[in-house]
Amino acid sequence: MDYDHSRIIGDFLNYSLNTIRAKKYYNLVKTDGVNQSNINAKKIGAYKFAMPNIKEQIEIVRILDDMFAKEQQVKQVAETVVEQIDLIKKSILSRAFRGELGTNNQNEESAVELVKEVVEKSVEINNKPKTKRTVIPEEIKSALSSSNEEEIIRLLIKSAPKAVSVQMIMSISKKKFELMDTLRSLEQKQIVIKNSLGEYLLKR
Repeated sequence: MDYDHSRIIGDFLNYSLNTIRAKKYYNLVKTDGVNQSNINAKKIGAYKFAMPNIKEQIEIVRILDDMFAKEQQVKQVAETVVEQIDLIKKSILSRAFRGELGTNNQNEESAVELVKEVVEKSVEINNKPKTKRTVIPEEIKSALSSSNEEEIIRLLIKSAPKAVSVQMIMSISKKKFELMDTLRSLEQKQIVIKNSLGEYLLKR
């Protein structure tokens, strides 16, 4: 889309065109096809939204980018904590079998009892459903040509049957324009479709 780069920065434009208000506008002006809804660039260009000065735009983009980055960091920290718990558990078991946990104090719980306790907790943890890495079906994966496409598809698979908002997809990476290009590519390949609210789904 062509726009005046001296008046608006790309990332701010991207965020502005993906707000709830913008989605309602798209829903009003869209053209319904057989398999999906369409909206042309002219109609998108006619959408009006508040446009602060460049300095304010930069600050707004910074805040939004920071928010999405923190969301991603929280997910990564949660995964790291689970891995660390597993390492600690293995370390305790290793020390116990080497006889390094107990002392000569008769009132202290023996290493054997500690091992039993750790093993029992381990059984409880292992009996809980484990989170599996999202696997992309081969018939879809063979049509993908970039890591961005794979990340978007994994997100859509995890969220299925619910649709995924553009904002959530944008949280995958700070390179917003690349992600938008990737979405268009996936639509052209007829791998994903956009519903009337501007949210994305895998095409089944």
